[in-house]
Amino acid sequence: MSVKELNSAETVKLRRYRASLVTDGIGIITFGLWSIIKIIMTLLMQPLDLQLSDSETISDPTERMLVIVFAVVFVIISVAIILGIHMFIGFSAYREGRNGKKGSFYIVAAGLMAIFICLTMTLYFVSTDGGQTVSLTSIAAFIIDLTTVILLLDMIYAAFMSRKLAIQLESKAI
Repeated sequence: MSVKELNSAETVKLRRYRASLVTDGIGIITFGLWSIIKIIMTLLMQPLDLQLSDSETISDPTERMLVIVFAVVFVIISVAIILGIHMFIGFSAYREGRNGKKGSFYIVAAGLMAIFICLTMTLYFVSTDGGQTVSLTSIAAFIIDLTTVILLLDMIYAAFMSRKLAIQLESKAI
């Protein structure tokens, strides 16, 4: 192969990796929205239980309202943090795929997110009601979280490979 053909092949690979970053970034944002929907669905299916123990409940209306307000604030903050992390990682990957901007913190955040999701995926197979069966909802959520992890790993790989190829092309241009 001539030098021109070699550069052309490397340029095509670079474009593919960057296109993968764009697609992965959009996917991560989309799965971030799914995470929010999943949290809301979980809260609707399993509402807040204000029973402190078997015999004791919160009966004072003021205390009850205070607990509900704190729970809602906690959920809103949690949702904002989860969505913010997904948006940060997704938009950073998208930006790097489009413009070649190089920020490394989002790659570290993506790796940590992938590890965290892998750790929480084991909880899908732990029964909460004492039964031995796993629900179809848990299986579907597991598959979606597994897809998110694969997407994150693909994004990390594409980021490293596009950076490596960009450095190679720059060194050959000089």
